[in-house]
Amino acid sequence: MRIQTVSEKVFEAFSCNRWLLVHESTMSSLISYLDLKLIDEKQYWGNNTLLEENTKKFSADKWYLQNLEKFVISPAINEWHIVDAMYLDLFSDKLCRKISDKNIVYEFYTDLWMPIMSYRIYKESLCVRSYEYYIDSDGKDEVSESGEPFDFEKIGLQEFTSEYGYDCFFYPLAVMDFLGIRLQDIENAFGKTCRTYELPEVTVAKLIKLNEEKLNT
Repeated sequence: MRIQTVSEKVFEAFSCNRWLLVHESTMSSLISYLDLKLIDEKQYWGNNTLLEENTKKFSADKWYLQNLEKFVISPAINEWHIVDAMYLDLFSDKLCRKISDKNIVYEFYTDLWMPIMSYRIYKESLCVRSYEYYIDSDGKDEVSESGEPFDFEKIGLQEFTSEYGYDCFFYPLAVMDFLGIRLQDIENAFGKTCRTYELPEVTVAKLIKLNEEKLNT
């Protein structure tokens, strides 16, 4: 199988991120549950300036406040949407359980600087599968998992790499490829408009408080 090399844009989008893969039939449940307010649908997904507009408002020790209220939802990619938000760092599990009552929801996480890669799969409001792979401070591979492996884990998937290597950490891209979201589909979606939503102020205030408590522990 030929190994595909990701573009710089794909590398930037997925090398240090936590994102959800949600079927379009589930999007209304996500928006309704979080009471999201649509604030923009004209920005291109690959160049969403709303994600960067308040970067300079906060000092280094307040980095976690940046874009805390934003939810960016990609254009449809073969009936799936990629959901990106800092909210997910704290509440992805609760959200995924809530919106997976009718359709499967995938959560992916990659951080090449840790380095770590993980995915969780939700179905019927339960986390039915989780897998985490990371390299510890001694350079030793560590794996943590629960639930029965899905079919895609039992076959050889399309492999991805970058000019920096880290092939195994791009496994989430391989899973999305298996689901019909090809690398070229992602590249094409960067040039299409996405939707940006805002969380209610009360939810943002709760996130700020939890983040501050987390930093002080």
